[in-house]
Order: sequence, then C-alpha cells, then structure tokens
Amino acid sequence: MFLESDKPLKKKPVYGFGPFRLEVWERKLFRGQEAVALTPKACEILQVLIERAGTVVEKDELMRAVWRDTFVEEGNLTFNISMLRKALAPFDCIETVPRRGYRFTAPVQEVVTPPPANRRTVNRLIVWAVVAALVVAAVLVARMTMHPRQPKSLAILPFQSLDSNQRDPVLELGLADVLVTRLGSVGDLIVRPTTSIRRYTGANVDPAEAGRALGVDSVLSASFQRVADRVRVTAQLIDTKTGRHLWAGQFDERSTDLLGLEDELSGKLAGALAAQFTPVRHATTPEVHESYLRGRVALLNWSESGAQQALSYFQHVTAADPDYAPALAGIAASLMQQVRWGVVAPRQGIPRAEAAVRRALALDDSLAEAHQALGAIEMAYDWDLESAKRELQRAIRLNPSLPDPHGALGAVFTYQGRPEEGVREREIAQRLDPLAPIGRLSIGWDHYFARRYDQALVHYRKAVEMDASFPATYWSFGETYEAQGRYAEAIEAYRKSVELSGRSTRALAGFGHALGAAGRRQEAMTVLDELKQVARSRYVSPTFSAMIYAGCGDKDKAFAMLDEAIRDRSDWMVQVPVWPLFDSLRSDPRFATLVARIKSGA
Repeated sequence: MFLESDKPLKKKPVYGFGPFRLEVWERKLFRGQEAVALTPKACEILQVLIERAGTVVEKDELMRAVWRDTFVEEGNLTFNISMLRKALAPFDCIETVPRRGYRFTAPVQEVVTPPPANRRTVNRLIVWAVVAALVVAAVLVARMTMHPRQPKSLAILPFQSLDSNQRDPVLELGLADVLVTRLGSVGDLIVRPTTSIRRYTGANVDPAEAGRALGVDSVLSASFQRVADRVRVTAQLIDTKTGRHLWAGQFDERSTDLLGLEDELSGKLAGALAAQFTPVRHATTPEVHESYLRGRVALLNWSESGAQQALSYFQHVTAADPDYAPALAGIAASLMQQVRWGVVAPRQGIPRAEAAVRRALALDDSLAEAHQALGAIEMAYDWDLESAKRELQRAIRLNPSLPDPHGALGAVFTYQGRPEEGVREREIAQRLDPLAPIGRLSIGWDHYFARRYDQALVHYRKAVEMDASFPATYWSFGETYEAQGRYAEAIEAYRKSVELSGRSTRALAGFGHALGAAGRRQEAMTVLDELKQVARSRYVSPTFSAMIYAGCGDKDKAFAMLDEAIRDRSDWMVQVPVWPLFDSLRSDPRFATLVARIKSGA
C-alpha cells in the first residue's frame, strides 16, 4: 500500500521501495547493499515524492520544499528528476503529470530502525579532522621538499579510509583536492592537479610507482581511521626514484569541536610557511564543506551531468554560506561547462557565471580559480583576448601548479595569431598534467590552427595512446585530415567521434562539414536536420550549422548562421578568425567584416 501523505513521520526514517532503500538521515540511496550516486538535492526530491507517494506533487511545491528560499530555475528540477530516473532504472516509479508535477507510483515501506549512530555526522567530523590534520602534514612535507635553487614536484594521492564502513571514493578524492589547491601556490613546489591523481581513487597502488607514472620527485600517501572520539591520520612522503621514505608522520585530532580546530591549524600553517602561504577560509560547517568537495570532484567529470551535479552542490554551499568565494567560483565554472554542453544558451548562462565569479573575486582576490574562470569568460564570451590574457596570467602567478590557466592562455595566444607562444603555454600545461589527453591534444590544436597539419597529427596520435576513447581526439583527426584533402579518413574519424560522444552537436557539425566538403551534400543535410531536431529541446550554437553550410559551399547561409552566432555570443566564435574549417569563406569580403566584429567584441 502507499504511504499516507498525512501520516506523522518518525524523525529521519528509512524508506524501502522495490529493490531500493532511502536513508534520509544520510541522504543516501541504496540498491540492495550497493550505494547509488545522487546529489543531495536529488535525494531531497526523492524524499518529498516518497512522503507524498500516490499523490501529485506540484512543481512549484516541490521546488519550494527542496530549494526553500533559494531561487532556482525549473530546469534544475527537471534535470534532477531525469537523474533520479536514470539512477532508478529500470525501476519506473516517477510519473510525470503534464503541466502539473510528478507522482511517486511505487509502494513504499517505512523501515523503523534508524542507524545506531549518526554515521553522516561522524563522516563529516572525520572529513573536518582529516582536512585539518593532513593540511598540516602536507605543508610540513612541502617545506621539506623545497630547495632554494631547484623546484620540486609532488603528487598527493587520494586518501584511503582504513574503515571499510566509511569508504567514500568521492570524498577521498575531494580531500586530496583540498591539499592540491592549498599547496599549489606554495613557493616553487609543483603539485600535480586532481585530474592526474583521480585515477588512483580506491586503487591499491604502490605510491612510488604512481609517482613515477605522474613524473614527480615525491608522492604523499595518507590514510585515516577513527579511533574512539579521535581521528588518526598517517601520512608518508616517498621518493619516487628509490622508494625510500623521506618522512612519515601520524596525527591524532579530536573529531568534535572541529570548527575551532580548523582555525587553529590554519594559523599553524601560516606560521610554518610565513609569507609564502596565506590561510584560506573553509565553509562554515562540515556538511557544507563536504558539498563543496563533492562539487569539485563532479566538475572533473567534464560532462553534462557532472556540470549539473557540481552546480547543485555549489549552490547548496552558497545557500548556507553566501560569502564562500571558492563555491562561487565553482558555480561560475559549472555554468560555463553547461554553456559548452548546450544545456543553457550563452546569453543565459555566462552573465550568471560572470556575476558569480566577480562576487568571488570581490571576497577573495587571491583565488586563482576565480581569475581563471574570469579569463575564460573574457576569452570565450567577451572575445576580449587581452583582458583574458591578464586574468589567466594572474591565475598562473597565484597558483603555478594549475594546468588549466596555461592551457587557456595558450588558446588566447593562438587566437591572436601567435601559435608559437600558444604551443609553449600548452606544453607547460601538459607537463603539469602529463597523464591528461587534453593536454597533448591541445598542443595539436595549436599546430592545426597554424596550418602545420602533420605536426598536429603527431600529437593527436599521442593523445590516442593516452586515452583511445576521448571523442575530441577523433574530431580533431577529422578536421586535420579534411584540411589535407583526405576526406575518406576525415569522415571515418568524425564517425567515430560521433559514436564515442553520444552524437554530440560538436561532433555532428564537423561530420556534416566533412561530408559536404567531400561532395556528399545530401548526407550533410541529413546531419544538419539532426542538429535542427536537437535544437528544439536545447541550445545548439549556430556556428555548427554554419560549419555544415560552409562545407557544402553555401556561403550565404554560412554567413547568416555566423551572424546569428555573433548575436548569441557563441563561445565557438572566438576561434573563427584562425579556424581552417572556414578557409573556404576567407576570400569573401564578408569574412573580413566578420573577423573585425569578433575582434572588436561585436
């Protein structure tokens, strides 16, 4: 039978339905004994629907219950419902009631037994203690690795919980990410980014071997365990060449009253590194800090769902702590990813991103990630390459270990017609994150934009060796083969990119251009029709339609679409002045006018 909507509920119950169990006190969903990954907001939506099972919950009512005093768009609700359905599949229990809301249709049982101890609270206290204790350990390690004349390099592996009941891979990586961010700005110490170390999450790996693969001098490995009311953190610094332990330390921190403890330990950090290090403010509570960590990890996925999850986490943080600058920078980065994936149009997403990042910088002008985000906005949306360059260079000065500002600065130089400087910056980014295929791939892009096609292909092949399933590599092959007149190879490369990317609009646009250039106009128009169909439900940049028209030799329609893309402030337009895909339009006087509009910021 359905759970009655007016039945008094026990405090923090457990709900069972089908093969699932929702533990409200932890905001966690389980399929049998296996945890199902959901954002906190998705869990809250599921809880509201379950508690009203069998009745229609209006959209407005659901949004008020979950987001309370925070203003969000209906798209956030729609996205979370979609994520819930995917997580619950093939168990179908959420019905859409057109123009009204949603109904939970499965029978629900309320399980009486809450946990003997509040494990979520314990988890958060452990998080807080581990962050505090290991930051101290790692900073002391950083001091040991630094030499006045020779920079050293360090990788911080994801933490390992020695308590199997407390394992949480997202948090283990998120905690390491805290230290990566804190130590990246310390002196000449080069710290590998979180994108490089994430592959070791939950892995039983030899630290020295991992360090050698990451190309660093030393690696920090740490574990933590709760003992009574304390958290014990064990950390060791290992020389990657010899496997020798350079340093080891053990820290015991009380797992209660940890907000004050964090302040105390931040003070110790400032004293340990003097002017080389400035303590940063954490979010106000362990729960809020945990959401921030999860948002950071979700951003690393570089996917549509990851961007939406990250945005949800960061908004949760700012709802509780509106002045937490890192979360505001995270909101900006999430929105920019959503624009890139076509979830929102540039004119809808980027102004919100810019407002968030400028608020972050007003609160903390020393936040490298915020300067990086602002630089990316000025490059891709404002098309103001000089301002973008200044912001990205500021980010690099603040945190020399971040690869992304170097990569973005390389793009700025290349778009300015300075590909040699672009390659130099991209190579720095690749050295900082040597296992990321995007680093190698982007070096190839700079050669491609400079019309050095053979050199571009060399780097694309190296990117394939690193990750043979990365879709952007194959559309890069397609563009370059096409520029060389190798149409059959270009079409096959694009076909693979379309398949690997799940038919992304960017891959489809390149595919259509190659078909048109190869004289297969009808097939190109079929691809264009698919883009138009997608555009009925989400944003598709007019630049993509222009690509297909240009490939087919229809210059009038290509220019019309490019003009529309300028009005949309499409982030793809900044590369049009140097993009070989549009070389067929360069002899037309309208192209020079178009380039002048882009360079002036239109």
